[in-house]
Amino acid sequence: MGAERYRGPLYGLRQLLIRASGRNLGASAIIPDATRTKVLVLRSRPDGSWGFPGGGVKHGESVEEAVARECREELGVAVSVEFLSGIYYIKQLDSHMLVFRCALQSDAIRLSVEHSAFRYIDVDDLPPGEQLRARDVLEYSGYARVRTLL
Repeated sequence: MGAERYRGPLYGLRQLLIRASGRNLGASAIIPDATRTKVLVLRSRPDGSWGFPGGGVKHGESVEEAVARECREELGVAVSVEFLSGIYYIKQLDSHMLVFRCALQSDAIRLSVEHSAFRYIDVDDLPPGEQLRARDVLEYSGYARVRTLL
């Protein structure tokens, strides 16, 4: 799967809806496979795009709680939150995304109705922004990266 097929035709619309919702803080999980060369992505039902598990942080919730909750909701299994690998300002959405390396507590993934499939994908096959975030997780050097993305 190449980067050109990573996003579905409605990806831009979905991004505009996220921006319009006023959510300006999100938490995302990057879950590597055993070889640490591939990462878990989910296929969205509405538009067919692929992305990392995660979502918006709710009022009264910590970012660690948010990423754990989103993984439970989207994957049907608990994760252990291992570390914060980066804080990313996404200009296009005027929002911040905190990215954590997580590990599945069980291999028995049961996708939510939001997603139709999951797979582990080679980091080199991700689009540039997602590739950067995945590499920051896989090449973690002991401190969180702070970056601005388009």
